[in-house]
Amino acid sequence: MAGRYYTIDGRKFPSVTSILNVLNKPQLVNWAVRITRDFIKQELFAFRHEDSLKDFDLDDLMEKSAKEHDRVRNAAADRGIAVHSSIASYVGAKSNIAHNDPAVIAFREWQESSQFVPIASERLVFSREHGYAGTSDLIGMVNGKLAVFDIKTGRGIYPEYKLQLAAYAVAWGEMTGQLPEICANLHVRGDFTITEANAFTAAELFPLFQTFLAAKRLFEWLSEQPNTTQRSPKRINQKIAASVSQI
Repeated sequence: MAGRYYTIDGRKFPSVTSILNVLNKPQLVNWAVRITRDFIKQELFAFRHEDSLKDFDLDDLMEKSAKEHDRVRNAAADRGIAVHSSIASYVGAKSNIAHNDPAVIAFREWQESSQFVPIASERLVFSREHGYAGTSDLIGMVNGKLAVFDIKTGRGIYPEYKLQLAAYAVAWGEMTGQLPEICANLHVRGDFTITEANAFTAAELFPLFQTFLAAKRLFEWLSEQPNTTQRSPKRINQKIAASVSQI
């Protein structure tokens, strides 16, 4: 099955995010349909506002609308990469960090209010026992307790993100002998305010991790099947086209 793998000491470990891609995400299709629909409405409004349809090209409109969700998604991904990079540079005390960066300002305010003391950022974590790897955004101490935080910059925060946190926490515990007591997402919104979400403690870690392992078994099973691929943009676009045609 397609996906990202880390090579550690000659052994390939599937990434946590690739494993969790086996989960059904209906909100992704719904979001793309909404983006496509809004683009079509905006373009039709512009033509109506001009009170002329002489230059209207339906095929061109449909082609552009089919690509709009990719454009929006790529822009959101670029923003997410920039936010992650700024915070990682700040935590790592790199000399080239811009302290007037809005992501850095927001993170610094959250850090002061939560009393977070960083240990590592953008750290590779892996489990030899369970066979997976990933990159943890933030690991540190909060009021004397070891904590793992994962940064999210999208509009929504979803329950499956807890499984990603659980995987990172168990991997860190295996690597260091210290199991995190606190796990949470840091949601960096469009206005650069930061809130904590999906928080859970070590008491909830085991059942969440067992669910992650179930997803991993499904990932491995799919990887063994012939001609099996992950959700490709083509498949998603086909679903979007079918949904848009009903608008």
